[in-house]
Amino acid sequence: MNGVLGFPFPLIAAAILAGCQDTYVRYQNNSHVSQEQFLKDRFACYLETRQTVPFSTTTQYSGLAGSAVIPPCDGFNACLAAKGYSRNDTPNLSDFSIPGNYSVPRETTITCQP
Repeated sequence: MNGVLGFPFPLIAAAILAGCQDTYVRYQNNSHVSQEQFLKDRFACYLETRQTVPFSTTTQYSGLAGSAVIPPCDGFNACLAAKGYSRNDTPNLSDFSIPGNYSVPRETTITCQP
């Protein structure tokens, strides 16, 4: 059924909602290590590649300066690749039931610098 002026609003709405589907961070490894081992490897890569990055911001009346510890994306991803992991995000939670697929809990997401 068409909407106002012949536009297929239900079809357009479905297409828009499909574009809003959550994706989940997924890494894959053919060695089929445990989820715990993956998280240990990931943390080791974080420790190995982290760098202190200074930042500052000013407004008309004040300023703020500090630093953050952030790994560079290239180094972090290269470290994981050297351990046999590749990132391949997915919208399907069922993909994580397949051996060799590892999830990254949202609360442990690592922000890296491009």
